Amino acid sequence: MEEALRRFGRGEFIIVFDEHREEEADFFILAEYITPQSINFLLKKACGMICVACESKILDRLEIPLITAQNTSIHQTNFCIPVDGGKEITTGVSASDRAEVIKLLASKNSCPTDFMKPGHTFPLRAENDFSKRFGHTEAAVLLAKKCNKIPVVVICEILNESGEKASLKDIVRMKKEQENDFFMLTLEDVKLLI
Repeated sequence: MEEALRRFGRGEFIIVFDEHREEEADFFILAEYITPQSINFLLKKACGMICVACESKILDRLEIPLITAQNTSIHQTNFCIPVDGGKEITTGVSASDRAEVIKLLASKNSCPTDFMKPGHTFPLRAENDFSKRFGHTEAAVLLAKKCNKIPVVVICEILNESGEKASLKDIVRMKKEQENDFFMLTLEDVKLLI
């Protein structure tokens, strides 16, 4: 865990695998370190949906509400209205546009008028009460806090070559094939930090 926090805290990607709830792995990276290149990496190598896990009070300050008042999703993921933002924005979908809005979500100087709704980047609202829900969203926010970083984290599901969610076997193979040996934790590992 110490090594994982060290790597994560300095802006490296880590992988968090949920072996019990969803059997799904996500890449995590702190939002303050996001670049267009890291967004492009997620688009090409992870292939899942790029979201931004946020502490609830940040979303309250930025006036970014939940996408629906009645959450009927299987795992109760708290999706918020997708946003775009930034002065140099084009359509909102490019890697540079997404990196820009993610940086705004993580900035202490951002205000509600910095964001356009709807957009192309999905913030996720972490539950404050981890006994109510503890998924990738809450794990990401907890890890950021343990690193004394802004609790805004980019997360993206990892899919395999056939487009299905990557199994543990797929993740192990991918780790071997990549130039970087991404540090991997399980959701249960992260839960021990509570």
